[in-house]
Amino acid sequence: MIAMKRLIVLWAGLIAVALAAPAFADFATGRSAFLKNDYAMAGVQFEAAATSGDAQAMMALGTMYAAGYGVERDAARAFEWILKAAEGGHIAAQSDAARRYSVGDGVTKDDALALLWARRAADKGDADAQYIMGVRHAEGLGVKRDSGQALLWFAAAAEQGSVRAQYSAGFLLAQGAAAAKLPAHAQQLRLEAYKWLLIAEKGGAPDAARGVAALKKLLTEEQLAAGAQSAAAFKPINPYSAASQGIR
Repeated sequence: MIAMKRLIVLWAGLIAVALAAPAFADFATGRSAFLKNDYAMAGVQFEAAATSGDAQAMMALGTMYAAGYGVERDAARAFEWILKAAEGGHIAAQSDAARRYSVGDGVTKDDALALLWARRAADKGDADAQYIMGVRHAEGLGVKRDSGQALLWFAAAAEQGSVRAQYSAGFLLAQGAAAAKLPAHAQQLRLEAYKWLLIAEKGGAPDAARGVAALKKLLTEEQLAAGAQSAAAFKPINPYSAASQGIR
């Protein structure tokens, strides 16, 4: 009788644990719940998977805390999970960690750590991180100011379709044209700037139209036509998509 009671207690305990633990906790299950707006279940699934070392779930959990999906917004808690995901090799998390260190979002602003995480993600092809690297070189944040390096990073992100990088590349090229000593070189830079600003304008960059208007006064009709044709033919490459690494 005593043995039977002990067995009943043991099974009762096992059933309680089974009911308390999420079944098949993983990122995919959490994502499915998230897309159904079941944020409570998504959070449970993501946290269980993140605790088990799933970097994608860590990033998803950080995103939930950052945006307030089913929980109170908590920038510091969001950063903790995003940093763990970054340390686990999640590229979009590395890029986001760089951004957060750059502006002090949920963590103390740190130029050195912003540069470290941006470079890791940028070297792997993340367009957002490449843009951050461009900004840091353009403004001399954590590195020596270098417009040439900035342009290389902006161009890499621009080729992937980053509108803000397209605008920044066009802006830097126009600046370079203004400083160029050889007229032919200046026109070549203006033509390339015109192409990128046209692309950025089409993408919705708010200040691109002003740059396009200014360059139209400095280029010939033939050059304007060539620039427009080049802009129209542009197709972004996308070897890595940060969006594909998110919840959605």
